[in-house]
Amino acid sequence: MAIQRRDILEAAQRIVATYGLADLTMRRLATELGVQASAIYWHVPNKQSLLAELADDLLGRVPEPSPRRRWDRQVEQLATGLRTTLLGQRDGAEIVSASRASSLDTSHLGKRIVEIVEAGGHPHARAVASRDALLHFVIGFTFDEQSHTTMVEHGAAPTRFGDSDASFTAALAIVIDGIRA
Repeated sequence: MAIQRRDILEAAQRIVATYGLADLTMRRLATELGVQASAIYWHVPNKQSLLAELADDLLGRVPEPSPRRRWDRQVEQLATGLRTTLLGQRDGAEIVSASRASSLDTSHLGKRIVEIVEAGGHPHARAVASRDALLHFVIGFTFDEQSHTTMVEHGAAPTRFGDSDASFTAALAIVIDGIRA
């Protein structure tokens, strides 16, 4: 059976959705596709590259903010859309975090944040720092949410009380206030 790159990504997404990122191995992926692991390496050189492709696919689903809004509202909309997208994929924040750490991601999301902040009248260096702060905050916040959810599912942590959405919104407002200042 000849496999395509898209087949590999879809199978990897199914494994992550069903079992979690920890259970995504190249051997399991090959078994899922009914091929030898070497067939996968023809398309994807290693697991880090696979994670980068999964992250790029995930980040490509983040809705573009409305250009009719002020720059700070666009940043807020983009950050909220990112969190929603990451929460929609089991271990989504971990996938994106691993991809960013390996510097293999090719998503244009960071570039888009820089453009929006610069359009708000901020110098390039501040826009880059704003991008880093915003992405670290959103990915980290969501990573914590998803990790906690997994721990609760396995009985390793108690359920948190409080409104995660409200906490995120309040903390995001502080980050955006910092960018504005």
